[in-house]
Amino acid sequence: MTETTEAATDSAIAPPLRVLRGIDPSRYRRAVLGGAASYAVAAVVAALGLLALQLGAGQRHWMDARSLAEASAQLVATAFGASTHWTLLFGGTAIRASGFWIPVPVTAAAVLALVLLSWWDERVRVSATRVERWIRSLVAGAVVALLSTIIAAVMPLSLVRLDRIAPGGAPFGADWVLRAGDARLDVSAAGFPGFIVAFLVCTLAAVAARGLGRGRERDGAALLRRLIGHAGRAAAAYVVPAFALALLAAMLYVLLRPSGPLDDPALSAPGRLLGVMLLLPTIAANVMALASLAPIDQTPVPTGAEGIPADGSGWFATAAPSWVVLTAVLLNIVVVLAVGALLAARVDRVELRSWRSGAATTAGFAVVGALVTAFGTVALAMRVPDAGSSSPGFSFSVGPVSWTFLVFAALGVIVHATAIWVGPVILGVLPSGLSSQLAPPDRIPAASRGRTITAVVLAGLLLLVVVITVGVGLLSSSVFSARAQAERYFSALATGDVATVRSIGHVDTSGVSDALLDPRVVHDSPGRVDRYRIIDERTAGDTVTVSARLEQGDTSTLETVTLRRTGRAFLFFDEWSLRPVQLPTVSIDLVSGVSTVVVNGHSIDLVESTSDPGYAVFAALPGSYSVRLGGHHRYFSAESATVVVDSSPESSAEVHFDLHPTAAFGRAIATQTQAFLAQCARSTTLTPRGCPFELTDYTGVTKVHWTVDGLPATVTMIDDDGRWRLTSLQPGQATAVFDDTWYSKTYHEKVPVYFWLNGVIDFAGEEPRFHYESVQ
Repeated sequence: MTETTEAATDSAIAPPLRVLRGIDPSRYRRAVLGGAASYAVAAVVAALGLLALQLGAGQRHWMDARSLAEASAQLVATAFGASTHWTLLFGGTAIRASGFWIPVPVTAAAVLALVLLSWWDERVRVSATRVERWIRSLVAGAVVALLSTIIAAVMPLSLVRLDRIAPGGAPFGADWVLRAGDARLDVSAAGFPGFIVAFLVCTLAAVAARGLGRGRERDGAALLRRLIGHAGRAAAAYVVPAFALALLAAMLYVLLRPSGPLDDPALSAPGRLLGVMLLLPTIAANVMALASLAPIDQTPVPTGAEGIPADGSGWFATAAPSWVVLTAVLLNIVVVLAVGALLAARVDRVELRSWRSGAATTAGFAVVGALVTAFGTVALAMRVPDAGSSSPGFSFSVGPVSWTFLVFAALGVIVHATAIWVGPVILGVLPSGLSSQLAPPDRIPAASRGRTITAVVLAGLLLLVVVITVGVGLLSSSVFSARAQAERYFSALATGDVATVRSIGHVDTSGVSDALLDPRVVHDSPGRVDRYRIIDERTAGDTVTVSARLEQGDTSTLETVTLRRTGRAFLFFDEWSLRPVQLPTVSIDLVSGVSTVVVNGHSIDLVESTSDPGYAVFAALPGSYSVRLGGHHRYFSAESATVVVDSSPESSAEVHFDLHPTAAFGRAIATQTQAFLAQCARSTTLTPRGCPFELTDYTGVTKVHWTVDGLPATVTMIDDDGRWRLTSLQPGQATAVFDDTWYSKTYHEKVPVYFWLNGVIDFAGEEPRFHYESVQ
């Protein structure tokens, strides 16, 4: 059909019934199939992204096939701006949350598939009229919108095995642990707003694709087509390299500064990238906004929400390190110059200088800014019903500020001005072969040798500055950063590297012994830190506080270290030093006779602590320590003890030996007490000094003779001061025989005496010694 015929047909605006009457269904079959195929492509991309998340996070059994299909259906719905609604039923309480996030890969897959299929359909069978072209596009858009909404509604994601989502813990550092059957999570993203957005986006994409597949438009639309094409070319020329660089920066950020569940040293670099495949474009959109010096907005969150940054908004130019800002500015300058040169080469100079062209460029960049805001925003709102309040909870969102489109519009003005005044100069200094491929000869100014040399030198210097800045910045943010220094310390804790812990941590062992910091003892200590992950990093001037969660078996401990900037290394890099770290301790109760213990198979001498009398206190690395008596004790025995200390400085484990005297101990003490009593019995006075028996009511006695008739019943025990004591349970009996002179008359006396035998037992080496103590 010719253009005249189409114009004549389109000029008569037929009523809807007349337009639809006699339509051949086969002309719309491909539109329906194209919409369905586009939805299928988006669902496949969503499923692949979820599988990549599972593999990247090291979880092999997170979702079954049904859960994967349900999650993919919800993800496709969110790809068109639909809000996601979660309901968590836990312990009789319903926790409801809603979130907003656009998975850009899924959106791009659906739109690109629909564009390609619509373009191919239009090439195969050209629409007879513009109205028919719009109807076919509306059909394709409606199919995608209906499928995304209806399937999300009939296939909500329901999970009852939440222990597979949060094994060993819960989100936001909660103390409770989700186990199988304890809770149920329902997720749905079906809603009318998502349907409308999907319908509009897919319809416009199909219309544009069919317009490209059809060929030339009518003359009346030539100006509008040129302006839209110019805006699209200008925006695309900037977006393609800028988004590529932002995506590269996002990948480097994930590799160098992982966060959340992917902040695990056990995960490989490919695993981290797989885990955030769906999120990478979102991070890249925020990087694009930051690189354009647009602020990132962040709503408040409750204090103590682990792993979530502080509330507020930040401007990149003041919040980011100077090298990052300089790198972003330089790369933006390079991209702007390149886009300006490309526009100068592709657009006629007269048209380029018209106000319509400038307005189109500005509008195209403003649209890019709006898309950056939409694609870079992540929002979450949660409500937890409570007896005292109907809607306690929190909300959190992060993303470019709403007026980011104004920043990009200003960037569009700069790009257009560059294309007018700087672009021709760049074309003039490029090699003739390259410039002739980019632009016709009339748009390339005459080149001069001096200008070419100057341009080459300036470009080389600019490139050198960019390379040095990026290199120094990457090293500063990785190898020489405060976080890297903290990670070295935490890694040394996990691996048991005592030398590194003591040198980096400046460990304070005042008042305690460092005998357990022997590398041999630590090496043979099971139960050390399994892994760690950085969850927070805060900077205040020259001080940085880094918090990490250390997992040690079934125990998870939050440890925070503080670093301060102490100087420069190699002129460009900061030096960071940890403030002295206090390690956890192991305290062993001191008992007389126990001078050494064996810890993890290594002999350790016990020395009383100056800060905690009665104990030998040892600084220790996190781990398990098996403690038993040292030496060869034949007088008493005790079972070995095993204690576990975590990484918290307040962690302290105490070892108390329950000593049991042996028969040899009893015989040795009995021999000494009998010898002691025999010595007392040899006394020739009624008051033997330092003996348990005596008579004090007689004077003028002679011929004194003592006999021990019965030994007391005694028991040995350890007192509160860790000393062995001998205590009488029943008295013994001694007899004193003597002559008593009374008024010149002598009486032969025989007097029984009951006595108690008490004393302290100490050790000379490993041999016990009894010392009598009089009880008053």
